[in-house]
Amino acid sequence: MEFEVNYPSLMDEVRVGDYYLRVLLQHNQPTGSLAIDIKDPVAFFDELYRRFLTSPKAALRYVVLNNSFPLWFEFKWFTFFSLPCLQAMALVYGRHRDVIGAFPDTGYLITLLERCSDYEERDRLVCLLAQLVNEPRNVKGLLDADGLRSLIDLLPLAHLHTRRAVLVSQSNVIEAGHDMQQPGEKEKEWYYGNAAGERLGPFSFIEMKDLFKKVFFPFMT
Repeated sequence: MEFEVNYPSLMDEVRVGDYYLRVLLQHNQPTGSLAIDIKDPVAFFDELYRRFLTSPKAALRYVVLNNSFPLWFEFKWFTFFSLPCLQAMALVYGRHRDVIGAFPDTGYLITLLERCSDYEERDRLVCLLAQLVNEPRNVKGLLDADGLRSLIDLLPLAHLHTRRAVLVSQSNVIEAGHDMQQPGEKEKEWYYGNAAGERLGPFSFIEMKDLFKKVFFPFMT
């Protein structure tokens, strides 16, 4: 190589193989085709998975809460590296499932989902699993890992999704009054355990959200 050109504007871009993930994800076509052609989807998918496994995880952020280590460093690398890898994996597998074939670590993704403490990572794992189960051989790995139970446990969170389709009759929907939205005794169904093993509660969902903002919940809570 006789010379090299550096592009400072690309320093913060996440590159896997020959592709910049931000550009790849922005050019995702809902019609079922990728605007950017993937030359070797099998190798690219494997490289995405390897980079995801070796990237810093969100749980590491909580280890340094009381230290001087900059929190934004772990958060930056988790948000701008690990999450796009998962998103790109779902995209590439959805477009090239017939070429990539079965994914042997489907069961391990269920384990990651059960241990997940970050909602963004959780959502992207679910999106990836949604693509993987289109291959019948991956379904067995999901069932063997008791993935159906894990996914059922997440069903109560579906109503928190903020990007659902807008109802045509939304203006006619009966809405709860202000008094009805206040937490009552019947809505208090949430508990959590402290370091001493005590079971605290019950709390309403609104109260749990307030507690989460005021109290640090450990990873295993």
